Order: sequence, then C-alpha cells, then structure tokens
Amino acid sequence: MKNFEKWNEEMFRKHATTDRYEEQINPVLRMLSTIRMKQIIRLVNAQPHEHILEVGCGSGQIIRRINKGKVLGIDYSSTAVSMAKRNTKDKEYVTVMKMDAQKINLPSNKFDKIICAEVLEHLEHPAKVLQGIRRIAKPGAKVILSFPNDRVLDKIRVILIKTGIFDILFKGADKHMEWHIQKFTPKSFRKLLERNGLKVKRTYLSPPLVWPPYSYIVTATVEK
Repeated sequence: MKNFEKWNEEMFRKHATTDRYEEQINPVLRMLSTIRMKQIIRLVNAQPHEHILEVGCGSGQIIRRINKGKVLGIDYSSTAVSMAKRNTKDKEYVTVMKMDAQKINLPSNKFDKIICAEVLEHLEHPAKVLQGIRRIAKPGAKVILSFPNDRVLDKIRVILIKTGIFDILFKGADKHMEWHIQKFTPKSFRKLLERNGLKVKRTYLSPPLVWPPYSYIVTATVEK
C-alpha cells in the first residue's frame, strides 16, 4: 500500500463515526463493543505503580476508563488522537500520542501491561507491531489483545445481507469490512504471537458464552 497513513485516516473517519462506544447508533454493535471493552479493562486490572500502554487507542474509549497507573495511548490516525485527547482531558495520568504501531518509538523494557484491541486486522505488518510490543514491554509483562472473528462472521454476514436481516440488526455498519486487511483464527493468531516472542496464556470469547463469538480476547506474556 503506497500511503498507508492516508488510507488509515480515511478508514477511521469513515467507520469510527462516534467518540464513544455508548454513543454508537447501532444498538447491537454498541452492546458488543461495550462488553468487549469491559472484559479488557477487567483483564488489565491496572495497579497504581504500573506503566500501561494501549496500541491503537482510537478515540480513547478504553484508556479513559483505566483509573490507575500511568497510561499512554498511541494511534496513527490524527482524528483518533484528537478524539482521545478530548475524551481524556480530565485524566491527568493519561497521555495520548500519534504514532505508527508498526514503528513504535518508545523506550525498551518500560511497560507492565499493553493493550492491543481490534488493531492487528487493520495493519499491513502485524508482526512488526508484536515485535515492537515485545521490545518495549518489561520481561513477563502482560499483553491483552483482541481480534474479530472474521472467518466465521464473514459467512454469516453474507447470509444476513442476502436475506435483508443485516440492515435490520446492523444498520449503518460496514457490510464488507473494507478496513480489515488481515483475517485471523485463534490458531493463526496464536502462531503469530508465539513467532514474535509472546506466550499465549488464555483465549476468551467475547461476548462470553456466545458461539460463534464476535471477537476473541487473548492474554499473553512477554518472553525475553
């Protein structure tokens, strides 16, 4: 892709239509996004002494709800960074910066916990992101990642579009997921992480106890 930054900015402006999960127009997507966000925050379990990073923080929906530690959010979209700064302006412990997740420019061995939620499917080189995460994480750091269940959901989406049900349940949503340039399964995601120095600890369904899940949430540790 000749100009990934420009394309990513266009995709964010087209598909990230609101600053906050709870303001999404579509009630189904609002519910699914909120459930995933709450699961991730529980898994982070932030502590006062910790340095916490969110890679691909978007409009700051997660980092504005983390109420302990020193929190940094990075995103490659200027629009996202502006939204995130606005949403965290009353959080003195939160900093937001524009940065390419595929070229993370932060100190090595700094972060206790790193979040990378619904990000890798949007990127040309997800392995570079994971390599950057491994470098900046402290040994044994906890990493919380998530990815959409596109392999299954794509098939369901086709059926829902053909029957007209998609427009009823997901009015205003992206029918063709043009922003997703990677497709993962739990198996391929695990292999990607482990090839790049992250040891998978557990995979969660999101929402819990629902099959097929809308997303998977994966916890991993950094091995050095």
